[in-house]
Amino acid sequence: MPSRDAMLQAIRRIWEEGTLITGQHFGERQDGRGFSHATLLRVLENGVVAADPVWNEQHGNWSVTIHGTSVDGETVTVVLGVDLEGSVLHLVTIYG
Repeated sequence: MPSRDAMLQAIRRIWEEGTLITGQHFGERQDGRGFSHATLLRVLENGVVAADPVWNEQHGNWSVTIHGTSVDGETVTVVLGVDLEGSVLHLVTIYG
């Protein structure tokens, strides 16, 4: 299992160089809860992995939860599926 720090570094690398998949659920939650793309970026750039990554057998990737803050200081949580081998981030949901 990758460490929290190693996973965070991988997420930031994939964000810059890999593939990003935004699912319908994520888009609906982001819009419905009023989170901007800038907030998502801020959480991914400055947030911390909240718990050890968990292998998701069904999807074949790591489930990772990141806590961060918006520019207004609001706590924001982003849940991702991370495919390290394929360099893919699946945005699952966002909430605050």
